[in-house]
Amino acid sequence: MSLQLFVFGDTSYAQLVATYAAQDSAFDVVGFTVDKAFLKTDEIGGLPILPFEELLNAPDQAQAVFVACGYRNVRMRASLFERIATHGFIMPNIFAPNCYVAPGASLGHNNIVMPGAVVEHNVQLGDNNIVWSNATLCHDATFGSHNFVAANATVGGHVRVGSRNFLGFSSTIEQYRQMGDENLLGAMSFLHKDAHDHQRWLGMPAKLAGSHADAGLAVIDPSPAPVTTPDEQSQ
Repeated sequence: MSLQLFVFGDTSYAQLVATYAAQDSAFDVVGFTVDKAFLKTDEIGGLPILPFEELLNAPDQAQAVFVACGYRNVRMRASLFERIATHGFIMPNIFAPNCYVAPGASLGHNNIVMPGAVVEHNVQLGDNNIVWSNATLCHDATFGSHNFVAANATVGGHVRVGSRNFLGFSSTIEQYRQMGDENLLGAMSFLHKDAHDHQRWLGMPAKLAGSHADAGLAVIDPSPAPVTTPDEQSQ
């Protein structure tokens, strides 16, 4: 029996998540949801969008919720996931067509693996990670939660990645390296050193280019240049 799934969000990313989930017989995508204060319309792409407060008052409307919040502000993204998780909904993983997740991989909740992405044997993913199209997570790599791995990124074997990190387009982390929390690795950058926390690494080979411990990591698009004042107008 298919899970009745609501996608939390109203952005193009949320619609993409709904499209992939609808192609999986495990899910019956019944609509979108956002906090009432962010509600702008009553439908998206022919599916209803309901205030999240309504789902809380009538939990039988949805068995599962996928939090589809993108990469603009990683602290906000983590906070939103953690808030929704307290309400007891099933928070499933979504696997797009043509991705590969090895039987020996271990995933938490609310992860999405996009088309062409590869998650190899013994990879461990925490919660709320985004693995974009054609990214490769090599064997025995370990990830925390709330990470964004952009298209064509490669993470080598036995790499350890913390939480709330952003790996840009076609970036690479050398095998056995370690990355802490809330780092940015720029597009097409090659990390051949360990990264600590709140750092920006750019170039090939990547060099330390700054930090953002106070402001937090925020980006407008998957590029080497982060910004510190994102405009989060939607969920």
